[in-house]
Amino acid sequence: MKRREFIKYSSFIIPAAAVIGIGNPFSKNVFAAGNSAEQFSISVITNQPSKTIHLIEQAVKNSVYGSRTLQFTEYGLKGRHVGDIAYIKSQTLIDYRKEQDEFSHILNESANSLSLPATFDDPVLLRFSSQEKLLKPSGVNIFRGDKLINNFSLNNKNKIYRIEGFKGHVDIRIENNTVKIVSAACKHKTCISMEAISKPGENLVCIPNQVSISIAGRSTTGVDSITF
Repeated sequence: MKRREFIKYSSFIIPAAAVIGIGNPFSKNVFAAGNSAEQFSISVITNQPSKTIHLIEQAVKNSVYGSRTLQFTEYGLKGRHVGDIAYIKSQTLIDYRKEQDEFSHILNESANSLSLPATFDDPVLLRFSSQEKLLKPSGVNIFRGDKLINNFSLNNKNKIYRIEGFKGHVDIRIENNTVKIVSAACKHKTCISMEAISKPGENLVCIPNQVSISIAGRSTTGVDSITF
């Protein structure tokens, strides 16, 4: 199977946008529960990319997201990283291991099948996300845990902001309408390895610090299309 055709009816290649962290990411009270939502992303750090793609493909096709057009990104990471699955729904991190809905249950089974979480050398990061149509960037939203704590404009030029997480800081740089994590007080610093994000719905996540950064979107008609 060709990885970049993993969902033949709806596969698109975009710059990477999500990061899953290190250690045990699903700490108590870190992730928020939620009802079914249209916008979602799944990021997986794994040493079994082909098997992972197959499992996530089946999970999405057999869920409430099955009719959505998906975007897909794959690239390698250097060094040692802790692999796991990060599930973001409506820009909120969801603990699929505790949720009772069918999709979370399937993700939990997929993680067990992949023996996640586990530590890998030079693993692969895979990202699957719903495609947002007719959106233009409207700002950068900053979350700590499940709380929206700040919002920044994308129009800033080479501006660096420090975000205080629950275990340390995360520094982001906003430049040329993109956002990138440039420094973080976490052990493996996986989030620093990720590329900048620029499209509505894209996320950067540093789970050890419980900080997530997302690009908010506004429809071309002027109506907000991402709500919290």
